[in-house]
Formats: sequence, structure tokens, C-alpha cells
Amino acid sequence: MAGGADKAEHHGTGHRSRLRARLLEQGGETLHDHELIEYLLALAIPRKDTKPLAKQLLAHYCRLSTLLTADAKNIAQQPEIGETSTVAIKLFRLRR
Repeated sequence: MAGGADKAEHHGTGHRSRLRARLLEQGGETLHDHELIEYLLALAIPRKDTKPLAKQLLAHYCRLSTLLTADAKNIAQQPEIGETSTVAIKLFRLRR
């Protein structure tokens, strides 16, 4: 079709499914920190590619543990992070 209407499948198609499968089959220890945060954010933001956001958060906080222990107000001030994402991160910390 003209105008690119017949585009090839997006390169990220199935990425969340693959992350979920790895998590279920191999455990969370096999995922990189940004992948854990990416999947967590995907639960809070279901229709957005959360990989760049996860990497942005880890770049800002330097370590997963620093992000998880950060003050909720500080997390919420990060670009593109809303209340739902902040709560998800804080809930993740409660059980870690």
C-alpha cells in the first residue's frame, strides 16, 4: 500500500511478553535493573514504551536500590512519572 500503510511489524512487538516469560520461567534475577523497572512501569502505563523511561530513571538515581528508596515526592517530580507510576515503584519497594 502507498504511504507506508503496510508497515513491517514494530521491532518492540512482543517485548513485554518476552520479559514476562523470562520473569516467570527464570525469575527476576535474570532481568537487568532497567528491565525490572520497565516491566513495573508497563503495568502502570500500559500503552507506552516504558524502556526509555526506565533507563532515564536509573540514569538519574544510578542504582535500582536508590530509586526504590527515593522519596515518593522526588520520584513524582521526574519527567513523565505520574502518581500511578510513583505508587507502583513504592509498592515494589515494600515487598523487596
